[in-house]
Amino acid sequence: MDVNKVKANIDTLSLNYASHSNHFVENHDEPRAISKFSGKDYIANIAAMISYTLPGAKFINHGQLEGKKNKLEVHLRRSYKENVLIFIFDYIYRDLIILNGFMDN
Repeated sequence: MDVNKVKANIDTLSLNYASHSNHFVENHDEPRAISKFSGKDYIANIAAMISYTLPGAKFINHGQLEGKKNKLEVHLRRSYKENVLIFIFDYIYRDLIILNGFMDN
């Protein structure tokens, strides 16, 4: 992850544009963030902090808060059982959601 590229990208965003944009770290069309970042949960957490503190709409994928690694195929009606540990994701995402006013403490 090239921090300078991320910073340069954010610096080019106007407040108006960012406010009307959608921000997410992972979605149903792509591999899970934690697997995309080679299992380095701290990078996924940093990406979430950057993405979810920008103005605009935020999307959180099913299982993202729990740090799930297996991609849920969109044609499945329910996910299969996956053993997950409670990662720092849960705390970071909840704090970000609370900070943005979407959830009560």
